[in-house]
Amino acid sequence: MELRDIIPPNSFIKRYFDFATPLTEAPSKMHISNACICLAGCAGRNVCMPWGASFLYPNIYKIDIGKSGVSRKSTTNNIAKEIIQRVDPSFLLPDYQSVEALMDELRVQPQRIAMFDEFKTLIDNSNKTYGQGLIPLFTKFWDCPTTYKVGFKNIPSDKRTINTPCISIAAASTADWIQLEESDIEGGFWGRFLISRVEDEGRIIPIPEVASITEIDSLAKYLKALTTVKGQFEFQTDARTLYQKIYTEHKKDAIMEENH
Repeated sequence: MELRDIIPPNSFIKRYFDFATPLTEAPSKMHISNACICLAGCAGRNVCMPWGASFLYPNIYKIDIGKSGVSRKSTTNNIAKEIIQRVDPSFLLPDYQSVEALMDELRVQPQRIAMFDEFKTLIDNSNKTYGQGLIPLFTKFWDCPTTYKVGFKNIPSDKRTINTPCISIAAASTADWIQLEESDIEGGFWGRFLISRVEDEGRIIPIPEVASITEIDSLAKYLKALTTVKGQFEFQTDARTLYQKIYTEHKKDAIMEENH
C-alpha cells in the first residue's frame, strides 16, 4: 500500500495532494505534510482537544529531511504559501527574524505559519547576535500558552507579552546538515518536531503542469472557511483505540531501551 492510498477521500489533504503532485517531482510525504500544515495553521487556536488539565491545539512543527535536489523544498513550500496568501497573508512569518521582529509580528497576529525552505536559515539566525533567543521562543510557543512574556532586557516592557500564540513550522533540510545529539531528540526544540525522511520516488516531470488558479482559489476558500470554525474535537472510538495501542507500545519500548 502506498502513502497516497491512506489519504482520506474527499478531504482537503486529498484535494491538496492531487493538485500539488503534478506540479513538482517532490516526494508525496511533503505534499501531505504541507497540507496538514495549511490545516493546522488556519485552524489555529479556534479548535482544540481537552487533554488533562489543559488543551491540545492542532499546530505542527515538522521537518522533511532528504538529499539535496530531491525534495524540491522551495517549489513544494511555494505551493502552500500561494494558497495561504489567499487565505490571510498575515499568517505567514518572514524567513529572517530577530527576537524583536518576531515579537512585533506576533503581537499583530499571534496565529502564524513559518516555512523554511532551508532549516539552516533559522539556525544561522539564532546563532547571530540579533537572533539569540529565537530557538527558546519557538520551543515555548509550541505549547500554545495562553500568554507568554519574555524577559529580554533589550525589548521594552510594554512589548514583552504575547497573547494566545499558535505557531506551526514547516521546514526542510539535507541529511548531511542535520547533526543531532541525543539530548536534542529527547527534549527541547528538536523534541517538538515531527521528523520525516523523504526519498526520491522516481517521478520525472521535465515540464510541470501549469497550476490551476481555480483550484488554488478553491483550496484557499476551504481554508478560509476553516478559520471561522470553533469548538472542541475528540477521538472517534477506533482512533482512540489505535492511539492507545501505539502510545502503549512506544512507551514500553522507551522504558526497555532506557533500562538497557
